[in-house]
Amino acid sequence: MSLWTINPVKPLNEGKSRLVGHISPRQRQTLNRELLTCALAAISQAHLDVQILVVSRDSQALAVAKHAGTRALAEESQPRTAPSPCSPNDAESEPQLYAALTQAARYAATHGATKDLVLPTDMPNLTTEEVRPLASPTNRDPQIIIAPSRDSGTNALMLQPAQAIYPSLSDATASSATSASSQRPASRSGSSIPTPCSATKTCRKTTGSSLTAVVRR
Repeated sequence: MSLWTINPVKPLNEGKSRLVGHISPRQRQTLNRELLTCALAAISQAHLDVQILVVSRDSQALAVAKHAGTRALAEESQPRTAPSPCSPNDAESEPQLYAALTQAARYAATHGATKDLVLPTDMPNLTTEEVRPLASPTNRDPQIIIAPSRDSGTNALMLQPAQAIYPSLSDATASSATSASSQRPASRSGSSIPTPCSATKTCRKTTGSSLTAVVRR
């Protein structure tokens, strides 16, 4: 099976908006560039048979991706409004993110992807040890692996097969998505995925450094 990582990247001067007022715009841009570089290094150093795809509307972020030897995809859609520093949850950017993920997933599929790992690049503590188990499910059964963040978002989303669901990383809960499909309780993982496209037969959860929900068809 052909694994692709899909790495959405906001413009470097927009990421980590919660730090507005705490560090300068230049410092925030530098931080986001370093986070992107470190995330790509963590994926590469995991020594996986993987294609790495960065999707962004920021030419600087795409340049970083190309310099790291990964694929770089320019976003087709543009934001309808300018980002607001007064909205730390970035709610207005969710449609933009969804469009970028959809575009990247379609690009990966046309180039042979059979499973996708959606992995944002703004996580300062991302390590190769965390990437490997997400990217290497224990079997080839259809499944979805979710690594939730502490703020009710999603740190990672593994789709096997790649078309299992339409990816999103907003603040909806995995329990809502899974319950809607399986009609049985699911993990309150705080993840953000829409309803799987086919009936879910079982739901398993495991614990580690963070809760991971595995949804199998």
